[in-house]
Amino acid sequence: MKKIFYFILPISLLSVACSKPEKEQRTTVAPISVTISPVGSNALQTVQLSGTVESENSATISTRMMGYVEAVLVDVGDNVKKGQLLIRINSSELQAKKAQADAMISESSAALKSAQKDLERFTRLHDQKSATDKELEQMQLQFESIKAKNQAALQMRNEVQAMEQFTSIKAPYDGQITQKIIHVGDLANPGMPLMMMEQEGQLMIVTMVPEKNRLQTKEGTKATVEIVSSNLKFETTIKQISISSTQTGGQYIAKISIPAGFTKRVYPGMYATIKLNETQIAQKGLNVPIESLVKKDQLTGVYVYSNHKAYLRWLKLGEENATYAEVLTGLKASDTIILSSEQALSNGAVVTLNK
Repeated sequence: MKKIFYFILPISLLSVACSKPEKEQRTTVAPISVTISPVGSNALQTVQLSGTVESENSATISTRMMGYVEAVLVDVGDNVKKGQLLIRINSSELQAKKAQADAMISESSAALKSAQKDLERFTRLHDQKSATDKELEQMQLQFESIKAKNQAALQMRNEVQAMEQFTSIKAPYDGQITQKIIHVGDLANPGMPLMMMEQEGQLMIVTMVPEKNRLQTKEGTKATVEIVSSNLKFETTIKQISISSTQTGGQYIAKISIPAGFTKRVYPGMYATIKLNETQIAQKGLNVPIESLVKKDQLTGVYVYSNHKAYLRWLKLGEENATYAEVLTGLKASDTIILSSEQALSNGAVVTLNK
């Protein structure tokens, strides 16, 4: 007896096989209107710097002696005269050396007087043929030896007296005390700052000029200075600029004069912004407007226009100012960047140009 097998196909498969294929659904996205610009190359930018007001003569008061501070005779804000006593330091070691030097001087002076009398006596005896040449020579050597010891003692006392000036610290010039670091009873160490003072009336602005701007910046270069805290703005010139940046991280210290009519309204420590009017230089490399930059987390990029599409490029930037940013890597001079768009852009978005 033969067995008959039946295969049953699912109804769903049959219905698919019999139905006609549907047309593909396509979504049309309207192009985003954008404004483009070529990458800036060698854009002229006025050099802008920042600085602080400082006294032309400022001094850090310190000492070469170790000892406890016995007296501080001035306070912050006090006006002092040149040679006025500021700080007195007690040094028992120096006093001991002074007493030792005085004792050596007394001893050697007495011995020197005695040796001189002996030498004079032997000289007379030698003239009278009563003393030999050798005896006279020995007395002369003895006199010179004692004289040398006396001179050494005198020099020791001079040294002590020279060191005493570092225990009685005086003002180097007329000025004002701006900072007091040490107090009575503190231990003063050699080279340790004790207080700060500045000379009144002699003020200037100190700034740092970058290496790439150094050749165009010189003494006499005109500058516009603004001190916001005093609501001041004035024209001036660079008074002095250093010739080396060895200890200043590749930047050159410049000192800018403050006109006499403005000195009474500024004080040391005030912040100043400076524009060097005669130092417009062509920035090497590429520059893009700040408004075109796109930032995401720690990354900064710009959209590049190519074949009616926007492509996001991440950049490595150099110096920036209020208008432009220097591009170190990420763009070529032949690229065209998107300055603005009517809608938010995405990488690969279709764009159209504003007319």
